Amino acid sequence: MKIYHYDQFTGELLGPGKADPNPRNPDKPIVPAFATELEPLPEKDGHRIVYKDGVWHYTEILKEPGPEPPTEEELAARTKQGAINAIQSILDAKARELGFDSIHTAAAWTISKNPARKARADALVAWGDKVWDAAEAEWEKQAEGKGTFTTVDEFLAAVPKFPGVVA
Repeated sequence: MKIYHYDQFTGELLGPGKADPNPRNPDKPIVPAFATELEPLPEKDGHRIVYKDGVWHYTEILKEPGPEPPTEEELAARTKQGAINAIQSILDAKARELGFDSIHTAAAWTISKNPARKARADALVAWGDKVWDAAEAEWEKQAEGKGTFTTVDEFLAAVPKFPGVVA
């Protein structure tokens, strides 16, 4: 005789099986615990087949909730932080190009007695000020809902370019 096994805790259908023969009563095979002779319902998308209280029924398979989408404020904060990181990287890269470790190190060299080093440091710091001024102006516009750029790349393409060193 065909039987159907189900989970002892959830009642969920595990699969078919065959009842054991009964040596005392060959006409009544032995159905093990957590199994039934009752044929289960047909499969149904998005549902489990569960045996409870002597009846098969469907239970909906609940999907794990995904992460909440970020709010507009969170997206704006991420974009701003991305711009800050990108600006800092650009300034530091230009500083290394000019022989400094970073824009911060270059700022310390603006008091140098070496005219060539001081000129490079002054040019870099002046350019850094213009870049940060442009960034802060954009963030003020965005706070008012009047931002010009929607991506970090758009903003970076529009920041003031390094004018070079004037000795």
